[in-house]
Amino acid sequence: MTEVLGRVPPIFPPEAKPYGYTFGEWSAKWWQWVLSIPKADNPGNDKTGISSTLKQEGPVWFLVGTFENMQVAERTCHIPIGKAILFPVITSEKNNLEFPELKTELELRLRAKDAIDRVTNFSASIDGVKVEGLHNFRVQSPLFEVTFPENNIYEVLPSTVHTVSDGFWVMVKPLSTGNHQIRFCGEARCQKDALEFKTDVIYHLEVI
Repeated sequence: MTEVLGRVPPIFPPEAKPYGYTFGEWSAKWWQWVLSIPKADNPGNDKTGISSTLKQEGPVWFLVGTFENMQVAERTCHIPIGKAILFPVITSEKNNLEFPELKTELELRLRAKDAIDRVTNFSASIDGVKVEGLHNFRVQSPLFEVTFPENNIYEVLPSTVHTVSDGFWVMVKPLSTGNHQIRFCGEARCQKDALEFKTDVIYHLEVI
C-alpha cells in the first residue's frame, strides 16, 4: 500500500489511558496473552493469520509481530466492529525464569531497557498513513506475572514467573467496517552492529 501523506492515523496518544489502562499496563496484558498460547498455535509464529482470533477478549484486539527473524509476515484476519487494536512495533520482555540471574524488579527493567535501547529502525502505518513520532510511544510495563503453558513459545518449563517488558506500542481506535491494512516493523542490533532481531508484519484486516 502506498504511503499516504498529510493525514493523521486514528490512534490513541501515548499518554492516554484507553479503557482505563495505561499503555504500559496494556503491554503487560498483551504479553500475558501471547505467552499463554502454546507454540504450535502461537500467533507470533503464524504466517497466514489463522491463529489471530485465539483468546481475544475485551475491548482491545491484539496483533503480534514475529518471534523469529523470518521474512515479511503477511497475515489476514477478521476483527469485530468496535474493537481497538493494540500492537507492538517492536518489544522485548525479560523474566526471572529465562534469566535467573535477574533477582530484582530493577534488574529486569534494566535488561528489558537494554534490549530496546539497541533498536535502530522502526516504523508503523495504518491504511498507508505513517505513525509519526513513534519514539514517544516507548513504554515499560509494570512488574507482572506470566504463566507459561505446556509447549510454550520459549520452550521453558510450565511455570508462573515475574517479568517486565519494554518497547514501542501503538493502539488504534476502532476502525470502520471494511478492509484495512496495518504494517509495522523494527530491528535491533547488538554492540558489534550485527543484526540481532528483525520483525516486519503486514496485516490485512476486515472489520465486520
